Amino acid sequence: MIAAYWTRLDSADEATRIEAAQAWLGWEDNAATLQHDVDAVSTDDPLDTLAKARIEAHYFRNGIFLEAHQLLRDIARIRHLPGVIHAWKW
Repeated sequence: MIAAYWTRLDSADEATRIEAAQAWLGWEDNAATLQHDVDAVSTDDPLDTLAKARIEAHYFRNGIFLEAHQLLRDIARIRHLPGVIHAWKW
């Protein structure tokens, strides 16, 4: 599915790119919350929407640039950085 979105996000047709970007961010916005609003949008700027969707799709296309379990395996390298890793089920 990511490859299909990337094809659309990279289309020569601007309308196709924007439509795919809006669908990508719409899905993300609703996946990131328990209170779904199918009409919610992250931004009203289509170029901003496209930029965000392309950046995210690029990361997912490349496995988020992490090997399997790399974050936990190499935690000692970043232990000095303040932060928390959360994994939860609502």
